[in-house]
Order: sequence, then C-alpha cells, then structure tokens
Amino acid sequence: MSAQRARTNIREAYAALVGEDYDPAGAETDLLAKAHSALHGIELLRVLCEGRTFEEVDPTLCVAAAKTAEGGEAREQLTRLIRDQASWSEASSAAPTALDADQLIGLADARDEALKLTQGDVFRQLYELSESVLSDPSWDDARLCPACDRSGGDSVLDHVRGKIAAFDAAGAASKATAQAWTEKGWNQLDDLEKLGREANEPAMLGAAKAAGSKGNLTGEEARAIAAWVAILSSRADAKAAELALARAELEKSLPENTPMSAIPSIPPRLCCCWAEPRHLVVGLRFEERKLLALYGATYQRYRERVPPLLPIRLS
Repeated sequence: MSAQRARTNIREAYAALVGEDYDPAGAETDLLAKAHSALHGIELLRVLCEGRTFEEVDPTLCVAAAKTAEGGEAREQLTRLIRDQASWSEASSAAPTALDADQLIGLADARDEALKLTQGDVFRQLYELSESVLSDPSWDDARLCPACDRSGGDSVLDHVRGKIAAFDAAGAASKATAQAWTEKGWNQLDDLEKLGREANEPAMLGAAKAAGSKGNLTGEEARAIAAWVAILSSRADAKAAELALARAELEKSLPENTPMSAIPSIPPRLCCCWAEPRHLVVGLRFEERKLLALYGATYQRYRERVPPLLPIRLS
C-alpha cells in the first residue's frame, strides 16, 4: 500500500468511526484516544476496549461480537436462505407462461404441416428454375413441363408456383417459431434447468437450443419442451415456497439487526492503515543498516545525497 493510499484509508475509516474529519496535523495520541472513545461507546464492543489501547483492540473479536449480537451462525444461515430463495424464484419467473407454450406448439405444428407439402431444398431449386423458364416469354406453352417435356391440361406454371408457396410457408413458419423461441425466453432457462433437473434426467433445454433458435422444432419436440419447463417451474415454485417458510421461521428467532453492525469493520481498517506508514519507516531503517554494513562509507555518502523514499539525486 502506498503512503498516499494509507492516508486516504485512515481519513475514511477515522471519519466513519469517530464522526468527524481526520486532522493529519493533530497529535497521534489525541486521534487514537478519540478513536478508542468512539469504539468504547459501542455497547457490544465496550468490554473488548476496556483496559486496552485502540491499537490493542482485537479486530477479529469485534467482528465475532457483532456476529453474535446479530444471531451468529443463524444470521449467516438466514443470508443463505434469502439468497437461495431469490435464485429459485428468479429462475421460475423466467419461465414462459402456459400461453407462451401453446403458442410455441401451435407454430411448430404449423411448420410441420407446411413441411408436408415440400420435398426438400433440391425440389425447391427445381421448382424455382422451372418457374423461371415458364415465365420467360419465349416459352410458348405454360402446360408443357420444362423438366420432363410432358404436357397436361393444367398450367404447369400455376402448379410450380403453388409448390414454391408451400416452401415459403414452411420458411415463414420456421421464422415465426424461432422468433417465439427467442422473444419468450425459451433460450434463457439454463438456471431453471440447472436448479430443477434431477441428476438422472437429461438436459432437454440445452439440447433443444440450436433447433429452437433456428425454428426447426417439430410439434412433438415443442410439446416435450413445454411439459419439461412446466415440471421445472413447478419444482422451482415448491422449493422457493419451502425456503420462504424456513426463512420466516428463522427470522422469528433472530434479534433485530443493530445499526452498529458495520462498525466492527472500522477498527481493523483503521489499525491496518495507521500501521502501514510505520512499517514502511521501520523497514527502511533496517534496510539502511544492512546497506551500511555491506558498503560502509560508500553507501553513507550516497545516503547523504539521495533520499530513501524517492531516490532522486539532490546534488
């Protein structure tokens, strides 16, 4: 820690404990006496201050006293309960609603139906190329198929355009499914699945992420995912309720928080910061003794010209 930082820490810790600004020009004994008096004024720490100077007060005992006054281990247990309850509640609240699930299933079913009228990308390319040929003014007979040279009673162009429309419908259904997957948060349920999944159960949401983000879910897959999320949400709600009940029971047995709970952290900060500059000076003295023993008059002459903390030559 630099000397400047140590001074800043002393000033902040002193003001927090004593309630007045730290005066660096003041006598150290007076400043420490004020710090000791302020600490002694805290009832739960008074017994730790009696018969001791401020620097002799054990910071770890101050912290232990505060924890005991606030409930000790039970208070720490309450903190864990609050944290865990929040985690389960947040995970459950992130889950899509039943209406969102119905929407996803409906879109996936619509995509399935649209895909039944298509035959893959190769056929789409064939239909698009046929449409291009049939639409060309040089192609005289709209009933003559450019792919097989067969002619029929109906317009081949209308038939090809109907096929292309089916491909477009399938693409639109995939896009809508992907949009619903993202907007309703189906891709953001990692915490819910991590908390609610049993060790022997597969991570269905993790496996479905890629298909969902591309809109390639089948109706069957969408139903399985919706059912799985409903199970996870139910488990999360039950766990959050269980933790809330345990929290309420524990809170009844604990004393009210004391506004002095933050004060015990001040003495160790203040003692540490106050001691840092002293340690620096003491260390310099020992180091200079070593250098004098090693280099004698040479180092003595160097020391007369160069200060120890900021080694800039003076002459």
